[in-house]
Amino acid sequence: NPEAEPIVKTAQQAIQNISSPAPQIPKSNHVTNQPVGSNPLMQYFRNKGIYVILPSKGKFYKEPPNLSELGEILINPMTAKDELVFKSPDYLLNGEALKKVIKSCVPDIKNVDEISTQDFNVIMLGIRSATYGNEMPYEVNCTTCNQKIEFSVDINRMLDTVTELDDEYIVKVEPLKIYIKPFDLKAQIKSSLAQFEQEAITNNLSTDITLTDVQKNEELSNIINKIAGLSYEMVLGSIIKVEMPDGTIIDNIEQIKEWMFHLDKKNYDLLNAEISRVSDLGFTNTIPVNCETCNKEITIPVLFDPTLFFA
Repeated sequence: NPEAEPIVKTAQQAIQNISSPAPQIPKSNHVTNQPVGSNPLMQYFRNKGIYVILPSKGKFYKEPPNLSELGEILINPMTAKDELVFKSPDYLLNGEALKKVIKSCVPDIKNVDEISTQDFNVIMLGIRSATYGNEMPYEVNCTTCNQKIEFSVDINRMLDTVTELDDEYIVKVEPLKIYIKPFDLKAQIKSSLAQFEQEAITNNLSTDITLTDVQKNEELSNIINKIAGLSYEMVLGSIIKVEMPDGTIIDNIEQIKEWMFHLDKKNYDLLNAEISRVSDLGFTNTIPVNCETCNKEITIPVLFDPTLFFA
């Protein structure tokens, strides 16, 4: 049967292969059957990164990052996968995009939640520079004439403004000494989520005609209370320890939390303001820009919004 001929030939070839010794495969330069982790191609998977100085120099981290002998940290460029992560609304909303990309590009930071505000800004600039180059297109509206200004940000010049933070910062809430640190990335993400939620609820309430005024006020009251509670959490997370008048050190988070929730408003505001001030030290994110329309020089902040920063 002619239709059976191909099957017969295949069967005959199989029998011949079994009965014959395996042919010797000539050696070549191709690398096969390598142990896991020894792929020679992996040394070429992305371009060389850049080294930057963190304002904290690794201070205030429970798990300090691995720094070079010069106190710098290596920042690798983003991969194509990293860039796609930034385009996921769900990831951006809950902060997971930032964490994933930072872990990929800055592997020497062991716990990304501990990254301080200043370090975060520097890291974002470093990732941008390592991935796309030193010049970053940017645009704002002039604060004087409201006309659009387009210019390029010199990232290296901004990174040159980095200054090292002090070893410790103390706020005196008599008779106590409160040792504080800058806000960290975990606090930043919580703050951003709360702000987003507040804006979303406020917008919905303004257009929702099914709710009564009493119900709307209840919803607003709930979000205000939630934001107030978050503010306390952010301040609490920036307290390292408390020193008693006799020199006793209290670093138990539950004891500090109980004390802080009974703290009077004046001292709480003092504590919050000082932590905010410390969080702004070590790095300048503002640059002067000249408006060609009104010929005025304005100072604008470079915002670190990943939805625009890496567009």
